[in-house]
Amino acid sequence: MTGPRVEMDAQWALRGKNPESEGYHVLACSTGALSRANFTDAISRFQLGAIDALPQVSVSYARLGNQPSVGYLAMAIDEFAADGHRTAYDRRGRQITYTSYFCLPYRSLAKLAIGYLGTYEALRAVTLPETDGQPLRVALATPTTRVLAIDPLAMRVAALMLTGRPVCVLGADVTSTDERLRFIDAVMDLLPYGLRARMAAATWTRATYGGHRFRLFFSSAPRPGTHLDQVVTWGEPAQVPIPDGPPAEYLGWLEDKVSPLVRLTEVTTEIGFGPKTGPQVLELALSSAGLSPALTRSAALTRSAATQDPDARDPA
Repeated sequence: MTGPRVEMDAQWALRGKNPESEGYHVLACSTGALSRANFTDAISRFQLGAIDALPQVSVSYARLGNQPSVGYLAMAIDEFAADGHRTAYDRRGRQITYTSYFCLPYRSLAKLAIGYLGTYEALRAVTLPETDGQPLRVALATPTTRVLAIDPLAMRVAALMLTGRPVCVLGADVTSTDERLRFIDAVMDLLPYGLRARMAAATWTRATYGGHRFRLFFSSAPRPGTHLDQVVTWGEPAQVPIPDGPPAEYLGWLEDKVSPLVRLTEVTTEIGFGPKTGPQVLELALSSAGLSPALTRSAALTRSAATQDPDARDPA
């Protein structure tokens, strides 16, 4: 579910090619605090590699050296030209990949706990101009309630993020860009929001491109070279090894605190409201946490009171 929309300024840059040019460069950008040189540097630091299946999304961060207290969450949307809005091919007949790059104020997003998918849903509808201009005013939906549906793989990847080593997700070729971005959001929802201030993740990277700087990314194969990536497989959480220390302890905390709530929401047996409801729900809650209902005094007292009342009936 989403709540009211909030507006904020997005600084932006459009990266691509002119029909006659050989290399990629920033074609246009906003005229705000971030300069063309800032955009060129930021975009070059977080590249996906040459990819045929577009669109793809990457998230990263940006900040100015002379304003260390002002941070931006950056989102890049890589896609081919569509609907005749831009030049589709270069002079050699190769498809041109355009990168729509946006920088949103981190503190504004953090205050409202706005996630990556919600940001993407607002930004993917924006067609950036090919001439410089003012920052754009964009409207983002604010989250209201979060559905308790925790992916076991997301829990384990969240723990792996604490090792400081990148995590590569394989086997997700048939999933959509939205699904992969939703998974990245799910992982980060299990960690302090503040980690997003320095997070870099991508919905896909070229397997042979080993020089990228993403901490969490999807690909078709492990990166070449001597990278210390932790490789996991989509849909196979049980196969993910968790190293000892903080990662294992954090996963244990998640399983202890989060998993029981998830299991409780999955109980769909009809339950009426009445004198027996309290002990019945308490018993379900304790069982979901692997505890014995008999261990709690409140459960015993409530159960006793319910059984001693001959007129107690569950309403229809």
